[in-house]
Amino acid sequence: MHAMISCIITTYNRKPEILRRAIESVLNQTYKKMELIVVNDCPENRELCFKIQKLVNSYGFDKIRYIVHSRNMGACQARNTGINESRGEFIALLDDDDEWISTKLEEQVKYFDKEEVGLVYCDSIIRCDGKETIHHCVPKAYGENVIKALLYGNFIGGNSFPLLKKEAIVAAGMYDVELRALQDLDMWLRIAQKYRCVYCPKPLVINHISDISISTVSDNRLSGFKRILNKYQDLYYEYPQIYHYRLLSITGELMMAGRLRDAKDFYKKALKMKRISVNNILVPCKSVALRIRRNILKY
Repeated sequence: MHAMISCIITTYNRKPEILRRAIESVLNQTYKKMELIVVNDCPENRELCFKIQKLVNSYGFDKIRYIVHSRNMGACQARNTGINESRGEFIALLDDDDEWISTKLEEQVKYFDKEEVGLVYCDSIIRCDGKETIHHCVPKAYGENVIKALLYGNFIGGNSFPLLKKEAIVAAGMYDVELRALQDLDMWLRIAQKYRCVYCPKPLVINHISDISISTVSDNRLSGFKRILNKYQDLYYEYPQIYHYRLLSITGELMMAGRLRDAKDFYKKALKMKRISVNNILVPCKSVALRIRRNILKY
């Protein structure tokens, strides 16, 4: 397949040397029929805008299209801006602090041999504090039923991972600018309802994370939980067992982050769904144990 792939890096207040790593991982791709668009959503930092412009220019004026928003509009709008400006049949999004293995696009594009395929996801390398682990994007439950598996949890991962058919993103309604977190899960759910999602069993992305990204739950993420559950309420009620487990898993994540009042609200909803279940005890207890273990390891 020799279709055009539009690679879109969205950046917000990121150090140029980290953004450089992302840019070079795109330019070093073995698949050459592509374009690269960088969307800067932090126009108020004029000094940084100048440094990014200088970085982009250093690769040659024909290599990268650089777009700066007139004001901060959020990550979803930045992605939509890049998609609207793109010329490719396929879209590959990259967060500015992640990077791609050089064969990512070449490996994933092969799976679009059937019209009904709209998304191809892959494994990843998780890099944290100098240590690396391979994350396999195989759903923990519900196997080939991607919609059920996504309702259970975002096994596909972040925006840097899949290769997407542009037509599928447009048909799904583009990125939801009202969502401040879980935008990736929201998009995958909408695409999965209209197109096939296919697995490429190779680690093709290096996902850089920190302790903060593991252990905290921001207000935006809490808001994202609520919006996703509300947005897909009909689907969740269609699968009450999944809904019950999802409420418990969110409870556990909030408990790990020390947000006990918020955790209590989700736990009450889970009990309403299913008052007698071994998971009502196991999931919260497991979360508390993980939190205690993490705190012990710090000292």
